[in-house]
Amino acid sequence: MILELEGRQTERSFEAESCDAIAAATALIIAVAAEEGAAWSETFQPDQASEVPTVPPSTEEETPEASDENEAPPPPPEPPEPEPGFLPLVVAVGGLVDVGTLPNRPAPGLEASAGRRWSGPWRPRLLLGTSFFLSQRSAYGSLTGVNLWLLNVSARACLGAAFSYFEIGPCLGTDLAILHSSGLGVGTGIESARFRVWPAPVVSGFASWDYPGIPCVVLRAEVLAPLGQSSITVDRNDDKGPSPFPGLALRVAIGLEFHFE
Repeated sequence: MILELEGRQTERSFEAESCDAIAAATALIIAVAAEEGAAWSETFQPDQASEVPTVPPSTEEETPEASDENEAPPPPPEPPEPEPGFLPLVVAVGGLVDVGTLPNRPAPGLEASAGRRWSGPWRPRLLLGTSFFLSQRSAYGSLTGVNLWLLNVSARACLGAAFSYFEIGPCLGTDLAILHSSGLGVGTGIESARFRVWPAPVVSGFASWDYPGIPCVVLRAEVLAPLGQSSITVDRNDDKGPSPFPGLALRVAIGLEFHFE
């Protein structure tokens, strides 16, 4: 008898005295073969429990954060609330023009100053400075042809009020002018060089813009009242020409201020 089960083929042979015996033997062989096939299937069937379960992909799509390309940029950070304190050093450099001190107007110049400033909502400051007005050749009356340059030394006390990135306030101070004249005055015929010195009280006001990361920008306007300079001596005979100076002088300056904490 040839028996094929689960892809395996076996051949059995047997003898019996009657047909019933052959039938019974055949049934027994088939039953035994069936049991062996079931056992073999269980032995070599992959273990379903040991299989790694497959996780189905998530149906939820990750949604990126919505971004608005037209969204306005964030506003600049608010300046920190100033706390009362002391800044060791303030240094400023800039340019200025003068109207009323030198004959040729306006007269350009350069200036530098240094001092101390207190921080807080109210900011007192003390500054010492110097300015130099470039040499010019006078074209005024008897001073025609005279070369002039002017050096100033000044001291100012200011009180500024701070809000946001801005500061504004008044100043009071004094200015010492040193004027040098040289050359040939009209009608004198004698070339000479002279110095003249005079003081002047100063009243001024300033405004500044101090944004983090860049130097502070300062604008200042001031009025001077020169004292004791009614004329300029330009020769050895002390001939006095008419004064080129009015009773007041006006100056406007703009520059950069650096704070060293």
